[in-house]
Amino acid sequence: MRKEYISKILGDSPNVVEIDNGSAIIVTIKTDDIDVYVTVPYDVNEVFWEAKNKEGTVLVKDSHDFYVDTEHEDIKECLLDIHDVMKAPKFRICNGGKTIEAYGYHWYYLFGEFCS
Repeated sequence: MRKEYISKILGDSPNVVEIDNGSAIIVTIKTDDIDVYVTVPYDVNEVFWEAKNKEGTVLVKDSHDFYVDTEHEDIKECLLDIHDVMKAPKFRICNGGKTIEAYGYHWYYLFGEFCS
């Protein structure tokens, strides 16, 4: 994924920081209870998610790869979800502690084991 493409969607925010070696960006989204860190590499079509409590304990980790016919649209949708959540973050843990959901117009799956 190109740096310019990612930056265009996520915008200029202090929550979006390039890592020191310049290979990815990390998006930090903090709430009162849960902090979510999203790593978006430039050279790999994959996004890495991690949720921690305020003590730094990892609650849920996940990654999504985008290697199908719709990869560009899927990546764009994922980045738009991240951008949307950054504006007014609200998270909850569900599915027995295996899933993180975010709130937009309603609660929806963000990452982790998919709830059925």
